[in-house]
Amino acid sequence: MAAAQRRRQRVKCLLDEDAVREHIIQSGLFEEEKAAKHAANIAHLAFLHENRQLRVLEAWREQREAKDDEEEWSMKLAMERCKVEQEFSLRDAPNVPKVLHALFDDWNVLACKLVHIHESDDFVTSKLLIELEDGNQVEAVVLRHNKRTTLCVSSQVGCKMKCTFCATGTLGERANLTSGEIQDQLILANRYLKSSREPRTVSNVVLMGMGEPLNNYNAVVSACQAMSNTARFSMSPSRITLSTVGVVNRMKTLARDLPGVSLALSLHAPNQELRQQIIPTASAYPLDKIMEAVQEHLETGTASRRKRTARDEKREGFVMIEYILLSGVNDTPAIAHELAALLGPLKDQVKLNLIPYNPIFNAEGLAKTFKPPTSDDVETFQRILQKDHGIFTTVRVEMGQDVNGACGQLACVSEQARDEAVDIEDLLRERQANKLYDRRTGANVNKKRRPAHERRATLSQRIQKHKTPLAIASALVLTSALVATYFYATSSSSASSKTQERVQ
Repeated sequence: MAAAQRRRQRVKCLLDEDAVREHIIQSGLFEEEKAAKHAANIAHLAFLHENRQLRVLEAWREQREAKDDEEEWSMKLAMERCKVEQEFSLRDAPNVPKVLHALFDDWNVLACKLVHIHESDDFVTSKLLIELEDGNQVEAVVLRHNKRTTLCVSSQVGCKMKCTFCATGTLGERANLTSGEIQDQLILANRYLKSSREPRTVSNVVLMGMGEPLNNYNAVVSACQAMSNTARFSMSPSRITLSTVGVVNRMKTLARDLPGVSLALSLHAPNQELRQQIIPTASAYPLDKIMEAVQEHLETGTASRRKRTARDEKREGFVMIEYILLSGVNDTPAIAHELAALLGPLKDQVKLNLIPYNPIFNAEGLAKTFKPPTSDDVETFQRILQKDHGIFTTVRVEMGQDVNGACGQLACVSEQARDEAVDIEDLLRERQANKLYDRRTGANVNKKRRPAHERRATLSQRIQKHKTPLAIASALVLTSALVATYFYATSSSSASSKTQERVQ
């Protein structure tokens, strides 16, 4: 309770437009309308400063490449560069009244700091440990794909939903994150990615980290609005996905407050009794009411779009249903048929995502509450739903289990607990033989691109290598042309002579 009370204090983050506005109003310097205008301007200036910070990181990386630095591109080095802050003061900022300068002297662009980065063996997943202003810690996970980079962000410290398969649920609800702290996770992830060997930018955000997003509704809505704001992160709403276990009253307002943002429902059971065994707090959210809220969300989302394009027609009208498979609990064929009956009325508007259970850690080490399903059980479950009942069903390819960054594993577990726990590697499925990323450099093996000076050198070497063959080929072509010209001239003169003889 004490921690939660501390979190209710204002976090001094200039990117948090809501916190800046409230601070201006409470100071009595401006009324609400002007305070909102100045708050938006200050948050925008802070974001522009952060963009300059990213350009500094890019310049540092390019300088290293130009010098062909052989020093290992280590995670520690990248994290150190992420922590280098450029000075920022509102006193030098345009269009900010002088009376506000002193008011925000002790505020920073970010309220969080990057404490640790844990990389998966294949360098596809990075788990970021982030410390908040009050000392609490949360985790965010970067997932690298060929065509996109997804960031899984946290919305709370802990969670009160108590899902039995989830490590975060073992913590209880400790605090709500502010809008600025949610945005900070995206900024710190982008800083880290920009300083890596193969620079990237987060393209998709999923609110599937620590906490129940809809239990921290106002901050989450504000953060998502900032992410989709064209003057800031400029991320398409369709690239933001919010996951909930089914907070019914908030599900009904989400499509109105965040039009275009995708909804994912953590269902995990086809009936109320089994769902309450897996999610104890589900007793407050009857399954029939949740499905009604899903239908209402779909209808509200469709109606809220003022202008619909062909692309909107393709994307709108879908809700992702997340279903974690627990061996012997909710993965039997009978339950698959029951789930199909529940989702049947909405089968053209839902996408079912099956998630094989990931072992979780608690304070003592590896929590052996459930077991992962077998591959045969997963295949049977998917076949029943997709082939027998026509429900679009996918199986999530888990990333980051070896760093406790996969679905349900986020809990800020201590290194000691991990070291003393049972070896989790024995529980992991075989990794794909084709590694996408080099663990040491972070380079994409399938799309490796060398620095410009190396590419120029390679081109020069190729020209030198093929210089003699090219000269020979050119000589042969020239000789052939001369011979052809000679024969053509000879045949032409011969034909001309014969013509003259005939005339005579």
